[in-house]
Amino acid sequence: MVEEMELDPVGSPPSKNGEQQVKDVLYIPSLHSDLTVVLPWTDMKDAELVVDLFKAEEAPLSFWIDAARIYYNKGMNEQYMIMLKELTSDDVGEHYGEAGKVQRVQAFCALAEAKLEERLRAKTQEERGAAILAAQTYLTGASTIDPSNEVTEQWVAIGQVELAEGRYGAAKRAFDEAVSKAVSYTHLRAH
Repeated sequence: MVEEMELDPVGSPPSKNGEQQVKDVLYIPSLHSDLTVVLPWTDMKDAELVVDLFKAEEAPLSFWIDAARIYYNKGMNEQYMIMLKELTSDDVGEHYGEAGKVQRVQAFCALAEAKLEERLRAKTQEERGAAILAAQTYLTGASTIDPSNEVTEQWVAIGQVELAEGRYGAAKRAFDEAVSKAVSYTHLRAH
């Protein structure tokens, strides 16, 4: 059984003053064995290393998404983007196929949202337009994987793009659909 990937504090050798230091580690499960790779947080700062470990261990894509969230929550945008772009790559899509559909859609949607955040920092109308176009392109990638838009994050991202373009009615419909999908999913899990 594979548990959720987590970042845990573990004890490390005492410091010079004799106090126990806390060191974060990341657990990366292997798909084909009961082994788990333990990666210290200091090594996790190298997103390419994390990607290589995920590939070598064939870790489920849900763990890749979790790692991306950790990067985002720690403000490590470059590493966050590396994880998302790797998740949306063709080779990852081919390797994981249908088993990674939801996580790949989530990654495309996160990239679209990153472009919308970039739009807010844009200084010119041209930069803002390019950011919206890039967000739409990422959403097209998500729709290619999931044409029926079953993943809640797709509807949230669609709503955000509609909102950014001033189409408030379309944004509300997209957000309502996201809520509907989330409620349906929650209802299914309860039964």
